[in-house]
Amino acid sequence: MSEIEPSRNKIEDHLLLVINDLFDNYKEYGIDENKINIQDLSLLLKSNFKVHEFKIKIDNKIRNILTYIKRYHGGLLKYIKTCTQLKVTRDDDIILIFSQEDSG
Repeated sequence: MSEIEPSRNKIEDHLLLVINDLFDNYKEYGIDENKINIQDLSLLLKSNFKVHEFKIKIDNKIRNILTYIKRYHGGLLKYIKTCTQLKVTRDDDIILIFSQEDSG
């Protein structure tokens, strides 16, 4: 089993907090609609964890949030589908993530 710091619970709590904040306050992040391309979401998550100096250590190596998500959830898309209330839509190669309120 890998050694992880901070605890997975703390990482999961912070991750969900960041994602909820992005979709609740999307205009403050310069996003026009409450929809975001999955590639942009990954960049925003990575930047947010870096700006807030939220360091994740796995086996004594500093890793970014995307590495954590890939390792413990199988990727960002799978995390979004299984761990959040967000919805996913695909149009060719574009994957958009949006909040439930915008699904109608």
